[in-house]
Amino acid sequence: MKKPRRRKHFPDPPSVQWNFDSCADPEQTHACYLYEYSIESEAIKSQVAAVRAGWDLRESPAVKQKVAEWELDNPPPTPWAISDEVGEWCRRLKEAIPEAVVTTKLRSDLHFLINCQHFPKKHWLEIPLAERKQIARTIPKSHKMLPLTDPARLEATPMSIQPFEEFMTSPFMTSPLSLITSLVPHYVFSLNWERSDRKLVEDFRNWLEQNRPEGERPFHLTRRSTSRRTTDKELLKNLSALRLIRHSGGNVEKARDHCEAILEKSLYSDDSSWRKAEVKALKEIRRFDRLAG
Repeated sequence: MKKPRRRKHFPDPPSVQWNFDSCADPEQTHACYLYEYSIESEAIKSQVAAVRAGWDLRESPAVKQKVAEWELDNPPPTPWAISDEVGEWCRRLKEAIPEAVVTTKLRSDLHFLINCQHFPKKHWLEIPLAERKQIARTIPKSHKMLPLTDPARLEATPMSIQPFEEFMTSPFMTSPLSLITSLVPHYVFSLNWERSDRKLVEDFRNWLEQNRPEGERPFHLTRRSTSRRTTDKELLKNLSALRLIRHSGGNVEKARDHCEAILEKSLYSDDSSWRKAEVKALKEIRRFDRLAG
């Protein structure tokens, strides 16, 4: 007789890794989203480590001595010097002593990770609240939407299609509103009417897949949300599902049971939704990998 197979036991995932309900404040939610997805990105962690190593090297006595000697023949620009002059001086310094200037390909809203002593060893919710609030305030805020570029209004506006000659001669191009509408990109399309409607639609679909800008997620108006459906909060929820499934050895049922035991509710209504959330989180992690350059 065959012995019954022992079921693998997977340790319960710490709540700080997936239960982000305490991040209700929008500022905290955004910071948590950037921090936690960066923990999942090996590319971002490598970039942060490289910058920190560069800083350590820059502060070494040997490099400081090199810089001091170089500055004798190349005095630094005055505090009121124009930016081009400062940029040129930095360029020459980096060319002469590469280790003296540390740069990063990280997007500006991820620079806080470099200075955060806890990253990537601790999770966001393991950092003391007072410190989390201080860190969140250092992250650059996105600009407020202009009235005419509100996502809901733009989503409800059909794509404008007109002959190129008509577009270029339109009085609207020289109106005061042209400054605002310039925020909406325009493209020139050449149509071959010999192609079927199906093929033309496929052409445009392929173009969209290749050219939709990173981070420009489609807007969807729902009963629960009046902004982009895939909000920071929703993306954190996707990450929660991914981590719970991962800790459960890929078993959605175990992940759901653990979630219900802690929250007394499930993150998603059915297994299919859990799997979709897992896929969305993995897709967002790949996007973060690209943010590291």
